[in-house]
Amino acid sequence: DYSAALVEAARGVLSGARELTCGEADAFDTTLTYDAALSNSVFSYFPDEAFAERVLTRMLEKATGAIGLIDLHDAAKKEDFLAYRRAAIPDYDERYKGLGKLFYRRSFFADFARSHSLKIEYPAIEMEGYWNTPFVFNVFLYRK
Repeated sequence: DYSAALVEAARGVLSGARELTCGEADAFDTTLTYDAALSNSVFSYFPDEAFAERVLTRMLEKATGAIGLIDLHDAAKKEDFLAYRRAAIPDYDERYKGLGKLFYRRSFFADFARSHSLKIEYPAIEMEGYWNTPFVFNVFLYRK
């Protein structure tokens, strides 16, 4: 995680965890591997697609089977997302100035999957009542 405080909190609850580290998402150690790697609501905070691709490459090195990416903001729905947020939050643009999100094209992940011979799926999000559902998508990448 990027937050040292959250990593410390996790250590207090997950005493048997094999790995808990704090640092940049594109620089984690890949020595220990796992069946799967999961990212939940993180990719939207990356600075650009080049950074995201470096993270995906590290995740691929870390996972022997699957990679799951949850809550990716959809570039095709960016304007709808912004309109919703502006309608729901007074002074949205001022309050969130400088705190932009990275919106992804599905083709970014399809291109990564193709270049690494991975199977790709975009499963439906089934989370009733979650306001963000219309604006995000999930991606799962599997080794063939």
